Formats: sequence, structure tokens, C-alpha cells
Amino acid sequence: MHSMLLGVKFSPVMKDKDRHMLEFLEEKGVRVAGVELQLFPETPREAVEKTLDELRGYGLRFVGIHPPFPSFREEVEQWKELRADYFVQHAGSRHGYMQLSEELGGKRVFAENIFPEGDVARLCSLIEVGLAADNLLVDMAHLLFVHGRGLYWMSPWEQVGHVAKKIRAVHAADGIDGKGVVPQGGGTQGFRQLLRALFRHVPDAYYVGEPYGGHLHNNKGHIENALALWKLWQDFKDGEL
Repeated sequence: MHSMLLGVKFSPVMKDKDRHMLEFLEEKGVRVAGVELQLFPETPREAVEKTLDELRGYGLRFVGIHPPFPSFREEVEQWKELRADYFVQHAGSRHGYMQLSEELGGKRVFAENIFPEGDVARLCSLIEVGLAADNLLVDMAHLLFVHGRGLYWMSPWEQVGHVAKKIRAVHAADGIDGKGVVPQGGGTQGFRQLLRALFRHVPDAYYVGEPYGGHLHNNKGHIENALALWKLWQDFKDGEL
């Protein structure tokens, strides 16, 4: 079985602390396969282009771009000509759900199961997003949030089985109140069950750690999350997850 395609969130302006994160994780035996640049409205385009060029020197398998929140089509379009492997687009539309399939086109656009406007319960399922998009990005924390409140009839791990052929990437972290957190002691039961389903059905997806506030304190959260995910992948391979 090949290595997990593990990625970490990264600054749109490549800083020393981000370089150190990659080097530290490699020293700990974690194979970092890629990064996802988290952009903000004020992010300079020139800095993103420069960072993309520098990152290629690390021999990464993938580099993704997450446009500023909320990333609907108009936020994604202005970045799509850059040489990134994928772009994150929230499964929402300023024009309503019936136009969603038109909004989510493009081979390098990965639709994330979050709908920043409207009914979260109805539009945070992978099933409904999968009806409108060909490429899915599973946000584990959002799925666990919906499931924990009984807002959708099918469990997250069952949903993964039904849409597995469309899943390209995962925002991987445990979930509390919809925010990703570092899995403690192997993570909550729901997190472990969802991660097992993802590893089983889509082992070739990009798994990008996304703990809330992970960039603080010299990337402490991102590093801890990556170490936890890497261990859980080893546990899965050994039949212990």
C-alpha cells in the first residue's frame, strides 16, 4: 500500500515558519505530499505566483489553492490560470441551488461540502453536493457537525461510500462545532469511523490537514494535526484504526 498523500495548509507568502514545518515533519518521518495555500482578500497575486514557484522545488505531489472565504465561482475564477493542481470552491451559489451544477464546473475545481449561506442542514451533505459536482472535497469537521446534530438522515461514513468515485481531496481534522481540531488520543469515535471510510474508499485522495487556528504559535496546530493523521494512517495499514 502506497503512502498517504498528506498535505498541510500553507501561507500564501512562503515564510520561514512554513519551511520549517515541512522540514520538521520530514524529520519526524512524515511524508508531506503537498500543500494547500490559504488565500485572503488582500493576498498579493505576485506573492502567490512566487510561492508556487518556490514550492515546486520541494518535489511536492500537489499544490492546491483555497481562495478567500467564501469561495464561490467569482472568487475562484480569478486564480484559475495559475499553475495549481486544484482550487477549492464552496458548494454554494449566489444564484441559488438550482444553478449549483453550472457554478461547480471545471476539472481543477474541488467542491467542498459547505454552504456559507442558507440552510446548512440541507446543503452540507456529500450526496447533494455530489449531484451537482464531479470533484468533491470532503470537509470532515462540517460532516461531523451536521451528523452530531441529527440534521441529515445518512451518516458521513455511509455518504462517503456512495460518492467515493467523485472524492478527490479531504480537509482532515476532528470536529467540534463545525471547526476542525487536532484529533486527541486518536480522535473522537465519529472522526475515526469517518476516517476509516475515507481511507478504505479513497486512499488516493489528497488529505489536507485543516485544524482551526493551526497556523498560530509557529504552526503548532498544523504540525500536531499532521503527526496525528500520519499515525492514524499507519494504524489503518496495520489494521488497528
